[in-house]
Amino acid sequence: MAQGQVRKAIVLLVLGNLLAMFSDIVIKLQGEETPILQFVFLRLLCALLLLLPFLGFIDRRVLWRGTGIYLLRAHISLVGVGCMVLALVTLPLATANAVFYAAPLIILALAAIFFREKTSWLSIIAVGSGFVGILLALRPTEVGWQSLSALGAAFALSLNALLVRKLPTEHTTVHALLLTQLYALRPDFY
Repeated sequence: MAQGQVRKAIVLLVLGNLLAMFSDIVIKLQGEETPILQFVFLRLLCALLLLLPFLGFIDRRVLWRGTGIYLLRAHISLVGVGCMVLALVTLPLATANAVFYAAPLIILALAAIFFREKTSWLSIIAVGSGFVGILLALRPTEVGWQSLSALGAAFALSLNALLVRKLPTEHTTVHALLLTQLYALRPDFY
């Protein structure tokens, strides 16, 4: 990868994290009165609007391939965002975000189980120590539905990341994001 592309990728990652933090802060400031389904709907709608300018990059001949996997990913996303909102309004912001970052650990564990990925002892130790760190952040004596909600959000992120392998190979990232948002915005859900 060229150095210019690496810089662009780093900038995009930083901007993405800033937007995620801004979203988390907005949820936290609204407090426990946050209407979860309304927030989920608005988040999905905003994501869809951000993706519309990239519609021209999608190959329309293969637009609707993989409907089943996209529906599954959309529903997992809905559950994950709902869990995320519940965790953010009930847990301290730092604790909720610490648990959300369990997603890469969960991905590694699930990939080994479902896709028979080879894992080294070093990766097993890393996953184990990561989970110990998460338990310390949650304080095991205070684990409740709020903590489980944060773990549910991390689990949903992990499942969606793993399901990327099942998407049609001719679909781009924009294509995958757009279809997932569209299927999640089904009017019969709200």
